[in-house]
Amino acid sequence: MLTNKLGSKKLKKGKVYKYLYIDKFLYSSLYVHLDQNLLSLIYFLFFRGNPFNFLDRKTNSHFVNFFKPIVRLIRVGQFIYLIYRKKILYYKNQDSSLIKSSSYLGHILIEATQGEFKIINFREKSVLTVFPENYPINKIEEKIFKLKEAQKCKLSSKILDWNIDERYMRESYLNLKTSAFDFNDLNKFYSEILPILRDIILSDTYQEILLSQYFQDVLNKIREIFESFLKEGFYLENSLTNIWDFILSLNEKIGKNLKSVILLGFSHGDFWEGNILKSKNQTKVIDWNTLEKRNYFFDFYFITFYNTFYKVSNMVEKDVYVLSKEIDLAFNRFISDYLDDTFCNSVFNEDLTDSDIYRYLYYLEFILLELQVNPLKDQSFFTYLDSKINFFKFYENVKSGERFSDSQVE
Repeated sequence: MLTNKLGSKKLKKGKVYKYLYIDKFLYSSLYVHLDQNLLSLIYFLFFRGNPFNFLDRKTNSHFVNFFKPIVRLIRVGQFIYLIYRKKILYYKNQDSSLIKSSSYLGHILIEATQGEFKIINFREKSVLTVFPENYPINKIEEKIFKLKEAQKCKLSSKILDWNIDERYMRESYLNLKTSAFDFNDLNKFYSEILPILRDIILSDTYQEILLSQYFQDVLNKIREIFESFLKEGFYLENSLTNIWDFILSLNEKIGKNLKSVILLGFSHGDFWEGNILKSKNQTKVIDWNTLEKRNYFFDFYFITFYNTFYKVSNMVEKDVYVLSKEIDLAFNRFISDYLDDTFCNSVFNEDLTDSDIYRYLYYLEFILLELQVNPLKDQSFFTYLDSKINFFKFYENVKSGERFSDSQVE
């Protein structure tokens, strides 16, 4: 059981602070401290609001866009004006549904998908995650444990303190911009991504395990979730059937290799550009809630397929086949250029580096992860998961290359 770790700087708690809803931010709701000085907020947003991409959105003027500080000042001014108008409307209508209250002081509050919220204090350069009363203690301990584990990686933010009784954890605020990678230039994309992946993977020791054992472990976890659905009278049987049929197809593909040995390693679990913060001289990775030991190349395939999913919809099959070959080359490049010299006695042998095996395992682990982290198993969730599985099926069908030869795609 985790014990509390209290920081040297006491949190400002006592009175109740009100935060006013302003707008959606990414997939969350953004609030601002109702009684704060807007002039000081202008300063903080301009100089310390780098993670907020909307403050750097280009204008309609190419000339103005050339001067990035001016663009940022314009966007900060527009955002402050939006806050001002929202405050006027609130004081006029007194709509309490627009207010979140907290005993912790900050400048901005962001409500997360599972009810917890993050309070950003620009002055103290900290992010406080506060969990609601109905949030299970064991889940709070799990999140804190994962953030502590993430400290093994030099790219993670620093955890400052936590208090399970008070239901919070606090980490350092990173004033860095979220990344934007160009997947149309795969060489450049992987040149930027692979060093980050290396630093994550090598944050902890690897583990060798029989493929049969690991495959069965993941499969059993998925089966347990399915059984819980059936006990609850789950009605989306078509969705479950589609998922299970795909899993059975993976079982057939992996079956001939069950005696192989694979590598498990340090895996972020939600490795996409929105969780990668960068400046010219620094790179950090945030949101370690899905940290686990997984197949060694899970994060490689996660960010690859995150970008490929949207790209493939506009491609003909022959181009997808070419893309699959380029991804395989990147996989091999990752091993040869970034990982091979880090292991004694060349631990990477033919079994341990079969890209097909790791890709199949990624599909299975992805399904398990999605089932675990999405609390609302409604139709929209399964529509999303179905679309992913159908994409994986399409990718594998095209990758098999039955309709193409290398001479046809050159």
